Order: sequence, then C-alpha cells, then structure tokens
Amino acid sequence: MNSVNEGMNVSYWIIIIIAIIAVIAIIAVVLAIVLIASKRRKGNGVNNEFIDILVHYYGGITNIHQVEVENSRLKVTVNDLDAVDLEGLKKEADGGVFVTGDTVKSSFKLKSEQIKQSLESRLK
Repeated sequence: MNSVNEGMNVSYWIIIIIAIIAVIAIIAVVLAIVLIASKRRKGNGVNNEFIDILVHYYGGITNIHQVEVENSRLKVTVNDLDAVDLEGLKKEADGGVFVTGDTVKSSFKLKSEQIKQSLESRLK
C-alpha cells in the first residue's frame, strides 16, 4: 500500500510542478505584451527629431504660416509651396500628402494634434 501512496504523491508533485511552470509562462507572456505595448507608446510619441524633420520638409519654420488639424489630418498652410519637400513628406506620412493651393494635408501614425501643438510652439 505504501508504494501506491508514494506513486500518488509523485503524481501530485508532477501536477504541481506543471502548474507552476504554466503560471510562470503565463506571467512571462503577459509581461512581454505589456513591455512591447509600452515601448510602442513611447516610440510613437512626437519627439523633437521628428518635428525637426517635418519643419525641414515644410521649407523651414518661416515657411509655415498656419497649422490645423482637420479630420485627424495635419493641415499646414505654407507661404511658399515650392519650398516644401513633398517627396520627403510622403516618406514620413502614412496616409499620403494632398496639396490644395498653399495648403498641405497629410496623415501620420502619430497624433496630429500633438504634431500641431509641437509645430505651433516653434512658431511662437
């Protein structure tokens, strides 16, 4: 009878060890997802380097007349459309670049409102 009890004890220990390993694996997966999500949020922020690039593509800060957000698109009115590097903007924009008169509309992965605020702070 002792060997039967020992066999059951071994079975219970195996089940406990498997359960512990499963819990550790689940915790590791959840932590990995949280870390990846937080890195994406940090990586998608509007930083000075990105704004510098946009200012350059718009022909410099003095070429930017007005910045607005319209339907989640960034709408920038410029003084001289010839000074705008449309090809450069197309590389940065996700939803294309549309030009109407002296206004350049574009969509970015980043929040247009944040880009607008950053550009406006440089216009002051």
